[in-house]
Amino acid sequence: MERTLLSVEPALGGWSVRLQGLILDQKSTKFAAIDAAAAQASLQHETTGHPTGVSVVMNGGESVLVSLYG
Repeated sequence: MERTLLSVEPALGGWSVRLQGLILDQKSTKFAAIDAAAAQASLQHETTGHPTGVSVVMNGGESVLVSLYG
């Protein structure tokens, strides 16, 4: 089963939490955005049983996986 990844990305004035390109949330700090994405990924995994995770897009454009569920 393919893992669903939420992405934390830099945005104007803060950081956005995205799922398949759609903005789900915006936070002022990277850590607040990671916390919000992790809570959403965990809830989605608990609800659906599908594996999820959170990645953070760094300044150079590369993505770093920071948490996995399932």
